[in-house]
This record gives sequence, C-alpha cells and structure tokens, in this order.
Amino acid sequence: AGSATNTMALAGGTTCTACAAGQYSSASTVTCRACEAGSTTNTLASSGATTCAACVAGQYSTSSTVACAPCAAGQYQGSAGHTTCLACGAGATTDTLSGTGAVSCTACVAGQYSTSSDAACAPCVAGQFQDAAGQIACETCGAGSVTDTLSSTGAIACTACAAGQYSANSTVACALCTTGSITSTLGLPAATTCTQCA
Repeated sequence: AGSATNTMALAGGTTCTACAAGQYSSASTVTCRACEAGSTTNTLASSGATTCAACVAGQYSTSSTVACAPCAAGQYQGSAGHTTCLACGAGATTDTLSGTGAVSCTACVAGQYSTSSDAACAPCVAGQFQDAAGQIACETCGAGSVTDTLSSTGAIACTACAAGQYSANSTVACALCTTGSITSTLGLPAATTCTQCA
C-alpha cells in the first residue's frame, strides 16, 4: 500500500514505485490516484500515501499535501471536502463565535443584532427595535410611539400612539389624555404630550 507495481494486478512485476506526494494507493495492485484539494493524504507532503480523507466540516485545505486547518474566527464551512471557508457577515454569528472551526452561520433574529460574526447576537435595548433578521443595529423608537416590549429588551416593533393618546417615552405605554386635555398632535397619532385646554 502507498506504492504500485509496474504490472498492477498481474504477476511478474519488476518495480515498485511509491505514490508521489498528493497521490495515494490502498494496495500495490491499485494505481496511484490524485487526492483532490479539500482532502489530505495520510502522508501530506511525503510520498507513499495509503489514504485520502476529506477535511471535515469547519475545516479546509487548499492542497492534499497540506493538513486540514480550522476556519478562522468569523468564517465557517458547513460540509466536508472544501478548499475555502465562507465569510459569516455582520448581523449573523458562527456557532463558535470568536473561536475557530465553525460549521454554521446563523442570522440574528428580529429584535436582536450583531456588529460582528464573532460576537453573539444581542437584544435591542429598551426603547429600540429591529423588525428584520440579520441586522447590525437596532432602530430608535421615538417619543409618541411605543415598542412592543415597552421597558424590556428585544423589541421587534415600534407603533405610534393612536389619536387621543400620548407617550413621552417609547418604553412607557400610550395613555389617554385626561378629560379637558388635547394631544400635542391634535387629531393625529404619535403625540408626545397632553395639554389642558384653557
């Protein structure tokens, strides 16, 4: 194994030649075969290899004579036998975060964000929201509107207070103006204050 005779499966061979680096043979009666990039031989850069194995998910190799290496932080590879890793962009995270060898990249869900693929998704702080997945920031929900979580984190929506209601802060529920008061927007939504009629 790791070499081949000049007659292969026939009797009477006169030479036995080791498989070149990057090639392998499981028996001396089997022709040496190329081990493709994304896989490595058991002897790497040396001759005489007997096996060729694909790099596992989370690893890659540019040549069959170079050992499989883990994907760098912020990159991933979800299947075996590849020559490169894929970038996991901002708004998503790898399963290893700041570690190497990631096999997956997952977008942050609505209500969360991530500025880097090697940082965990974080919930939007109170007063902010994010209605889409895979985002790098949250948006501010201004006065006159409220988030769906009020003073809690992870909001996915920002809704304007209805006409006749107000909220000075998006973390406080909309309230009705008291009798004899009007909103700062009069008959329109998104009021921030109520004022007593004179």
